Amino acid sequence: MKLDKYVVKSGKKLRMGYTTGSCAAAAAKAGAIMLLTGKPLDSVRITTPAGMTLELDIEDVTLLKDEVSCCVIKDGGDDPDVTDGIKIFAAVRRADRAIKIEGGAGVGRVTKKGLPCKVGQAAINPVPLRTIKEALLEVSRERKYKKGFNL
Repeated sequence: MKLDKYVVKSGKKLRMGYTTGSCAAAAAKAGAIMLLTGKPLDSVRITTPAGMTLELDIEDVTLLKDEVSCCVIKDGGDDPDVTDGIKIFAAVRRADRAIKIEGGAGVGRVTKKGLPCKVGQAAINPVPLRTIKEALLEVSRERKYKKGFNL
């Protein structure tokens, strides 16, 4: 779903998009809901770190007994963004406890010190990582789910 919000930069009115992290959080949240309910979703609502509420369309749903995979198509808005239009997937599985985010296909791995992530971990920056975890914790609270998720 395209945003109908704008910013002005250098005198130009630009349509806002949403970040890769917001797409990942929405796909993870939708996957967790579908995993717990067994029912497909068309869209999901998330709150961004900036406090904006987004209702994002969910695509390419694969609903299995032990795993749900789905994606959100990235909308970079009018800002040039190489990731505009790509599918941001999340594959969600139940876990005994906690939330573990390993990152899947297409997520790079940290190979050198200097990033806020440890060497060997998925190259997911702290703010998007926190947004994904918060979305999953919200699902757990709303559904009274006491265990965890693996992504």
